[in-house]
Amino acid sequence: MSLMSLLEKITGKQKQREKARIDDFRTLVRTIGAGKEPDADQVERILVITGKSVEDVQAAVELYQQRFALRTQLNSLPKLAAERKEIEQQMAKANEALEEAERQHEETMNPLISQHEIVRQAMQEAERARQQLVETCPFDELCEKSADLQRRHVQANDQAFKLRQTISDCRAWARTDRANAVHATSAHGSQDRSTRADRRDAHATQCEKELAEVMKQIASLEIRCRLSVTRCSSRSCKRRPQFLGGTVARDVL
Repeated sequence: MSLMSLLEKITGKQKQREKARIDDFRTLVRTIGAGKEPDADQVERILVITGKSVEDVQAAVELYQQRFALRTQLNSLPKLAAERKEIEQQMAKANEALEEAERQHEETMNPLISQHEIVRQAMQEAERARQQLVETCPFDELCEKSADLQRRHVQANDQAFKLRQTISDCRAWARTDRANAVHATSAHGSQDRSTRADRRDAHATQCEKELAEVMKQIASLEIRCRLSVTRCSSRSCKRRPQFLGGTVARDVL
């Protein structure tokens, strides 16, 4: 055997042993990284023949686990892509359905909107006619009564508004007092706030009772106002003939 052949053989053996040592170390890292416990004597032998330390093993295991997690995440990409495609298809169908529904809604609503506007304008004209009839009512007594009912209706609504505001304020203040009572620094302060909250709640309750009565009054006044306006604007509201300077005034509608 020539010297060159011998050297090549020795070099080949060294490479084989080096590869075996590397493979043994990698196997050890994968074993530990998978949560398995290797044989202690085997670990010591591998560390000796590879020249590695315990710190090297720890660093290699951490890197292996990190790369394993990344590989697992990467392997989920095809499944995620298929799921995304399915979701996008469902979204496309939903958008198509929405577009069709919007088209149908527009086709239905456009003529209704036009009709609604025509009716609204006609109602405004009718209300203006009613108001003119009321303003030109020849009976002073009816006009005064209608005006008095309108005034009382406005006053009742103002009273209802103030009562609602008082109820809302008292309830809010009571909640604040009770919250402050919990965090009071003394028992006396806590009791004072609780007592004040009770008073405010009681006042709110009383206002609620008054509001209920006022709302009944408003409902009654609204009916009476409508009846009064109807009487003022009706054809039966005619003034009897009167002698004015020797002439007779005709009935006024």
